[in-house]
Amino acid sequence: MANHSKSEVPEHITTKEEVKFIGIRKGFNTQVKIDYGEGAIQELKPEGKHSPDGFNWGYGGSGPAELALVICKSIMLDEELAEQVYQDVKWAVIAKIQTDTWVLPIDIFREAIIDSLSMRGLIQNRE
Repeated sequence: MANHSKSEVPEHITTKEEVKFIGIRKGFNTQVKIDYGEGAIQELKPEGKHSPDGFNWGYGGSGPAELALVICKSIMLDEELAEQVYQDVKWAVIAKIQTDTWVLPIDIFREAIIDSLSMRGLIQNRE
């Protein structure tokens, strides 16, 4: 992934630095939360667009697609653009997570979103 400075982040993507995403999988149960810092935590809920079973990670199926879509929508201020890039984010980040419990900073997802937008010609490549 390319390295983009905060000043290069398009205006339709949040720039909050301290945000982290937390995933926990126990058997067939998964839970993903956003940690906004200072005790502010929000649980993400599947939309049911891809997977009737909810979120998952570590492969390229419907559960990871559902998670990537909801994460992209939570980061991006433009849901239409989120719909265009989430599959790329699934392959760049979600499918590669190989642990049952994980914590990833927003930057990991933001970089994947920016790379996808750039690759699709939706923003200028800033490298």
